[in-house]
Amino acid sequence: MEKNNVNRILHTMTPFLALILTERLLLMLARRLFSEVGDALGLGIFLLAAAFALFLFRAVRYPEEGETDPVPDLIRKRAGRCLLHLAAAVAALVTLMFVVAAYMNGESAYSDTASVAGDMPSLSPLSVLSLLLIHPVAEEYLFRRCFYGELRRMNPVFGCMAQAVMFAIMHETVDGMLYALAAGVILGILAEETGRLWPCVAAHMLVNARSLISVTVFAERGGVRYAMDSGILTLGAVAFVILAATRARSASAAERQAERAKRAESRKKQEAGT
Repeated sequence: MEKNNVNRILHTMTPFLALILTERLLLMLARRLFSEVGDALGLGIFLLAAAFALFLFRAVRYPEEGETDPVPDLIRKRAGRCLLHLAAAVAALVTLMFVVAAYMNGESAYSDTASVAGDMPSLSPLSVLSLLLIHPVAEEYLFRRCFYGELRRMNPVFGCMAQAVMFAIMHETVDGMLYALAAGVILGILAEETGRLWPCVAAHMLVNARSLISVTVFAERGGVRYAMDSGILTLGAVAFVILAATRARSASAAERQAERAKRAESRKKQEAGT
């Protein structure tokens, strides 16, 4: 059991450290060679580092010992329930932006929520594609599918917290790290609750799109931004209420079923005694 846990930590930490060191060393080298690191070069470096990390995660395997009480595999939920979790997660992520921005920027928090996860990129097609598609897919696959999927086999709570810390280290600014740490927890919970990767990718994409729109299309239209965020938070609150009510009803049904089974067992014992 302990050997398995050590191997799982090595299985995730080795590619994670490779990801961090490769990306940052290549960026350092690029800044020395070029006066400016453009969108294409920055994206290329990220993809190279991510591909190297994924190669190490897939290629390096450690022997496992038998376990008497292994952690159950993730349960894949239906699409409708996944959508409810997605709406609640997006609302939580947007709320988190406000909290981090308020803590770091005070009165200017609302206008700064779009940049709490780091400097906003340029609006070149490649940069927008990277922000809305490439980074969400690559980061969610590495952190929520690979790293969390491996570490949760030790303990789901530990796995969720560990991958969130790793996700935060990927960011360079203080506010970016704070946001990424809490966002990693939310996305880890989303992966655990849905058993699927696509809700995590979709949540990441939607939050990035919200940030991009806020500082471009609606940069000078505070009322529209307020209405957009209000709509996101309202949908998330409704989804959360539905999920909570569904879970309470399921728990109540399970209790009633257990009570019926207990009564049936008691009747069998009485009949056997007579």
